[in-house]
Amino acid sequence: MRDYFGRGEITFLFPLDGDCLNSADGKISGDKLLVPVRVKSNAEKMTVNGISAKKNGEEFIAEIPLCFGETVLEAVSGSGNTAKISVQRLRHAEKGYRLSSDDNILFLKDIAEHAREYHSVFENPYLALYREAHEKYGAKVHLNLFYETKDLKGFTPDPPYFNLTMMPDTFRKEWEENADWLNLSFHSRKEYPSFPYRDADAETVASDCLAVHQEIVRFAGERTLAHETTIHFGGLTPQGVAALRQIGYRYLAGCFDIDGEGRPHVSYCYPTEFVAHIGARDFWYDRDFDVTYAKIDRIVNLATQPKANVAELEKAAQDAHRGGFLEFMIHEQYFYPEYSHYIPKFREIVLECCKYASEHGYTGRFLEETET
Repeated sequence: MRDYFGRGEITFLFPLDGDCLNSADGKISGDKLLVPVRVKSNAEKMTVNGISAKKNGEEFIAEIPLCFGETVLEAVSGSGNTAKISVQRLRHAEKGYRLSSDDNILFLKDIAEHAREYHSVFENPYLALYREAHEKYGAKVHLNLFYETKDLKGFTPDPPYFNLTMMPDTFRKEWEENADWLNLSFHSRKEYPSFPYRDADAETVASDCLAVHQEIVRFAGERTLAHETTIHFGGLTPQGVAALRQIGYRYLAGCFDIDGEGRPHVSYCYPTEFVAHIGARDFWYDRDFDVTYAKIDRIVNLATQPKANVAELEKAAQDAHRGGFLEFMIHEQYFYPEYSHYIPKFREIVLECCKYASEHGYTGRFLEETET
């Protein structure tokens, strides 16, 4: 397994390979970011990108200017030993926010059932809420879809069966007209089993993903299909990540924390010792897969009151390395009174979180827009 910390004769202590750096990591000088690069070595002399590093015990520090995009950092000892890493500086990663929702399928079922009565998809109350968040607070909204309602649990009564092939293309033009702020993507084939792709091969991941893609493009148009997602329960094998990248996904969002049993939680294929590092920053880039990971700052259905969720976003915003971009998400099922864990203040939670972000200078932005 790859050593993500890059430990060797010359070890980069800060930044690490794949780190996406922001203004909190250094000093702004014109259009450059001056970053104090730290490496560890027993050497007597060290340069980083040709700049002489100051020695402090076993550490060396050199201030390196970073432009937007990728920068390769090369440390060279006096004896000629070398170490290289690659870091990123995303052009629009700061002061952006994104609202996403997982486990989506029932709002599409409602639209399909009312296709003859609805004049707009926004007559569906769930989608109407997201349009309200966009119109009031400039939210960019990303919905991750199930393929079918099979094994959808917690509802009384159980919803009648529905899958994406049953969604008409009646409103395709409207979907495309709103694709600048409302996107759809693959999440999972269905709700259960939990962790459906944690041990799945590439073929299974690709098959389920493409089945969802085919329907999104059919009923909502190519422009509505995103290149970013959160996989159900955030578990994938390396082969699964590679399969999604081949299909076109360049950004994956996750929690990147450790659960109560000491296991990585919504952390894809990364080892426990490295998960905390990914989760401590807004973004981290894996050059092996050409995939950028985004830290979910708050799952806002974890508390039933708006103030509690806003307080958690405020904590993230005050963190120098997580507060550049705010990423928060919710799950569709909590919107419905028929659901066992229905949240009556679902609407207020969504709007108050978007309001907080907007009033604190954050602009709605999809993950892929952080680069351009």
